[in-house]
Amino acid sequence: MAAISISFLLLSIAYYDYAPTVSILFWYIGALLQLFFTLTIIRYWIYNEFKIVHSNPAWFIPIVGNVLVPVVGVEAAPMFVSLFYFAVGIFFWLVFFTIVMYRIVFHHPLAKKLIPTLFIFIAPPAIGFISYFRITSGSIDMLSMFLYSVALFTFLLLLFMVRMYDRSEFFISWWAYTFPLAAITIATLLLHMAMHNAVTLYGSIILIVLTTGVVGFVAMKTLQACGEEKICILEEE
Repeated sequence: MAAISISFLLLSIAYYDYAPTVSILFWYIGALLQLFFTLTIIRYWIYNEFKIVHSNPAWFIPIVGNVLVPVVGVEAAPMFVSLFYFAVGIFFWLVFFTIVMYRIVFHHPLAKKLIPTLFIFIAPPAIGFISYFRITSGSIDMLSMFLYSVALFTFLLLLFMVRMYDRSEFFISWWAYTFPLAAITIATLLLHMAMHNAVTLYGSIILIVLTTGVVGFVAMKTLQACGEEKICILEEE
């Protein structure tokens, strides 16, 4: 459900340079929906009984949306609004990161169809870096480098575990590869804007190529699966 509000926030970012009025409208819709979904989902988790094996990295999605709000929010609303969403997103990222890591390390492995969601681990610190960059008007300091370094390490760790990913069977969860890669790509581009060195330049180019390739490949596999009627069907027990 939180992907709805995140979509509005992403559209507000995309339109900001070309149609600011439309962008701000999308931002207000997205920000209000994001707060509503965050409150609703966390309340649902508290009210209902879950087992630790129910948790997975997709639980981060309602939280990541909060960290997106300041990207346009610094221009659309008073600064305390952006700081509020940023603080909520970063705080609950740390809380749920601990829960999900505990589940992955000490309990049964994730189901094969959920393996791609491990890439969602990249998104909160990467988007956190982007938001902090916006809030501080391009500052590169200890906090921003902490967020970027966590995102980069997580990305490298997931590449190191490349044999875990099964390309033989398509799942719609493959889309979890795409937006975290886009997040760390944008974060690296912003880092290059601030640092202007060869490492960030070549890193940005590599990530742009990788992200574009992954998005194209997953889109192709999705269309192929649609044609073969292999998605949005009842799963076998």
